[in-house]
Amino acid sequence: MAAICAAPTVLNDAGLLAGRAAHTAFSRHRRRLPTSLSDQRVVEDGLLLSTSRGAGTALDLGTR
Repeated sequence: MAAICAAPTVLNDAGLLAGRAAHTAFSRHRRRLPTSLSDQRVVEDGLLLSTSRGAGTALDLGTR
């Protein structure tokens, strides 16, 4: 599963980020995430979940 920009907050609201190591999202939305890594463009949590900051990081997300 992958989420970009504000989409990680939707996953969080649905309870899908509970127990996950860390995440990232667009700067305005990162504060809504339980464990945000604001200095990283893409954050991977094992093989199941990847999140990225926004459109500018889409290629980084897609090449992982």
